Amino acid sequence: GLDNYLSVKQVTEYISDDPWGWYPSPSKL
Repeated sequence: GLDNYLSVKQVTEYISDDPWGWYPSPSKL
């Protein structure tokens, strides 16, 4: 669900310089 999506996003912020590097930008949601 959305909670899991946000949790993964927070993890990507540590892994990638671009927080949205693994997912579509919020404008596409």
